Amino acid sequence: MLNRSLEIDLANPVEDYKKVLHFRYFNSGFALKALGRMRESRERIDQASQCVRKEFGENSRYLTM
Repeated sequence: MLNRSLEIDLANPVEDYKKVLHFRYFNSGFALKALGRMRESRERIDQASQCVRKEFGENSRYLTM
């Protein structure tokens, strides 16, 4: 379900999802970590961090997760 929600967001215009995209990546990354899929988890968390930096800046509270 997490992957599907990410796919749905990415299929829409950026303005529709840019404020929540990092949550999608973080949630997916944490779920993958719980499944023991560390490499994939790290990729998703890195994607989330990139989204946060782009949307909220380098000093965002979301980067402390």
